[in-house]
Amino acid sequence: MSIVSEHGFRLDGRRPHQIRNISASLGTIRDAEGSAYFEQGGTKILCAVYGPYEGKRSKQLEDRCSDGSHLAACVNAASLAMSDAGIPMKGLVAAATCSIVDGQPVVDVNQREETDILPRLTLATLRGEDEVVLVELQNRVHVDHLPALMAAAKDTCKGVHECICAAIVDQLENGAFFLR
Repeated sequence: MSIVSEHGFRLDGRRPHQIRNISASLGTIRDAEGSAYFEQGGTKILCAVYGPYEGKRSKQLEDRCSDGSHLAACVNAASLAMSDAGIPMKGLVAAATCSIVDGQPVVDVNQREETDILPRLTLATLRGEDEVVLVELQNRVHVDHLPALMAAAKDTCKGVHECICAAIVDQLENGAFFLR
């Protein structure tokens, strides 16, 4: 099974450089200091910020709404939730997961594309710029492919950053935040 067809389309109909639809909302949990819902394709993340208080162990919940790129989606949701909580930050963090198929970058991989043999790079940048704040590489990647993979991930982070900023602006304009 090939991830990219001979016509240049992926299994879900996207081009290799195309990200899935993103939607985000803030203030989704009334009792939290800050919260966010982040959806990218079939991956759905709900994140809440509470505190400050001493940390404790929490129960890990089963992953039921992941359609790939879940670490990147979690980073994006956490960045939005911290913003909603009013926590001072240098800027929003935007993350993306990319892979290499036949020497070409494939951005925003979904669950079917996340195979055990393909290299997967999750990268997060500050303000959608070149300041990298997270890198996770799964599986081996040829050193010649790494620059293209990093560049594709950074470009994708810029697009994700624009989407999450648009979600914040939209909620500010529509007054959709909860009053705490």
